[in-house]
Amino acid sequence: MAIPQLAYRRRSLTWNETDCPDIFGRILVTRLNSDSPMNLQIRPFEDGDHEASARVFSEVFPDFPITGNDSRRVRASRRNPFSIVARTPGTGHAVGFGEIWQESRMNYPGKYWGWVLVDPEYQGRGIGARVYDCLMSELCKLGAETVWVNARDDYPQHLRFVRRRGFHELWRNITQRLCVREVGLSGIEDMTDQARERGTSIVTLSKEIQENADYLRDLSELQNLIEADVPRAGYFTPATYEEFVDGFSRGTHLPDGYFLAKHGEKYVGLSYLQTTEGDPRILEIGLTGIRPEYRRQGIARLLKLHTIKYASERGVDAIETGSNSSNDPILTLNESVGFHKTYAWVTFEKSLHN
Repeated sequence: MAIPQLAYRRRSLTWNETDCPDIFGRILVTRLNSDSPMNLQIRPFEDGDHEASARVFSEVFPDFPITGNDSRRVRASRRNPFSIVARTPGTGHAVGFGEIWQESRMNYPGKYWGWVLVDPEYQGRGIGARVYDCLMSELCKLGAETVWVNARDDYPQHLRFVRRRGFHELWRNITQRLCVREVGLSGIEDMTDQARERGTSIVTLSKEIQENADYLRDLSELQNLIEADVPRAGYFTPATYEEFVDGFSRGTHLPDGYFLAKHGEKYVGLSYLQTTEGDPRILEIGLTGIRPEYRRQGIARLLKLHTIKYASERGVDAIETGSNSSNDPILTLNESVGFHKTYAWVTFEKSLHN
């Protein structure tokens, strides 16, 4: 699960310091000039901060809870992360977080993602703005050309924060949810038999681990083919086999909930479920995709139905998935099997050339 990039509101405040120093060299202490003055320390993010970051994230987004381990997994997947924590000096209470990083699959110098996270109790005091300013200062030092952020469309204050700082919208990633108990699966066996008659079988990763010594290399090839067509900021860089294995080993996919379509011995499609520790009642679809030459044969639909059947047998309440708003075929497929839109993550871009 990728932790989304966030943005937060501020009110008009004056800072005693206007430039963010090299915060990896020392702790910055800043006083807010407001009706309720407070000191703010900004320091480098440490491993022990993951629990506090996950707690704040879960308070901001109660419908999307995560744990410290979830946070660790996400940060480990990022290239060159630069992370900071804002806290109150007296109590050491972490009230804000920020990070910039580069995507592991997008090796383009000068292009970064970023996020800012503020404890709901402390929002509206300029903390998010201060964290943002420090991240922007670091981006300037790095010679960054572009930065991308995400904000949820049902949090208008986040959208305002981003737009006021010169970001413009690129696209939206639609989150859809399916209530497992409301889906009928009576025809799945017939569909599976019909696919088998055409030479396509549906198997689980658990089975392939036992029977295919080269399953990881075959999966690596398939996933690169599928992800090449996934809409994204910038251009896709295929993962090396070693990079794929590293990411796969850190994943939270369920081997019995990881479904592969095979034509003969060749992997032609996949759809898999993964867990988050924050809410065991919900599973997420990590990726669904088909080799280009095998598309429009109903394979993706059949794979989706198998993930739903697995979730039903596991006794979970819901499945969530995210798809780019430009990907009409997958959005339509999801709706046809029972998914409904809940919200969208809006991707924004800002050019730093000036």
